[in-house]
Amino acid sequence: YGLDTWFKPKYVQKQYQAGGKHLDMDLDLTFAYSGNTQIELIATRAQEENLYHRHLAEYGGGLHHLGFYVNNLDERTRVMRELGIGVLVEGEFKTAGGGLARFAYLDTKQVFGIILEVIEIRLYGINVPQNSLMMNVAAITGDVLKTKR
Repeated sequence: YGLDTWFKPKYVQKQYQAGGKHLDMDLDLTFAYSGNTQIELIATRAQEENLYHRHLAEYGGGLHHLGFYVNNLDERTRVMRELGIGVLVEGEFKTAGGGLARFAYLDTKQVFGIILEVIEIRLYGINVPQNSLMMNVAAITGDVLKTKR
């Protein structure tokens, strides 16, 4: 796919929850871009059972979810819940430079055949895109480690 530049965020805080209960997941995330499409690699180091382990056991490697960036995560998840679509896992990641990424995996496997994710990215309270330009800026500020293939 010609993905030669990868970005590994340096999170200072990560938290996850499901059904209002805290989850203890240890994830390693890395991103690359093909045009406007973000490719996310997720490795879980946690020993406890989680949705990534279940996916690997059932399907092996490959596509786990499709993510969509939104301006208001709370509003989107509220609408999904009103439509009868629950949230499997939600969480947030904070960077030392003031970035905040919030996400929710929606329980859409039965409807769409795949999990859908909604993601909100803010920097000092302002919505910002997560694209290769912003990742390069984050690499300059030290919030992301930029590597070549």
